Amino acid sequence: MQISVITLLVLACGALGGLANALLAGDLHLPHREGRVYCPGWIGNSVVGAVAALVLSVLYRPVAHVSFTIAELVGAVVIGIGAGRILSGEVAKKKAEKTPARASRDPIALDAEMDALLDTVSNGSTFESLRAARQLERLTRKRRFERELAEAQEK
Repeated sequence: MQISVITLLVLACGALGGLANALLAGDLHLPHREGRVYCPGWIGNSVVGAVAALVLSVLYRPVAHVSFTIAELVGAVVIGIGAGRILSGEVAKKKAEKTPARASRDPIALDAEMDALLDTVSNGSTFESLRAARQLERLTRKRRFERELAEAQEK
């Protein structure tokens, strides 16, 4: 098999992995800015996944090795998912770093549970920060819903 065909297959599988990560992480949107944070969306996840798969494929395959197996294709997809996951985690961490200033004006954010989640986002590893950011988002939605429900019942 020609090296150019192998390269295209690795790029395509890495991009597929990045797209799969975007689907799993709920980042299936076009690139945009949220305040001062750039959100790469599914296109950014796909590009990062493709590049990571190609780089790791070149680093770990001997130059004279011109054959290609299904396992290497699956590996490229997994690498794409992993690279996209790292990108998503970093974006979530950046978003969460911007959240405390805005949340301090919001009465919903003034409790110990949210403070602990914000601390984890700021000081935790990438995956801990991503998990805490998602929990923080769910908790904020729940509290806003409860507040709106209480306001609607008062009327």
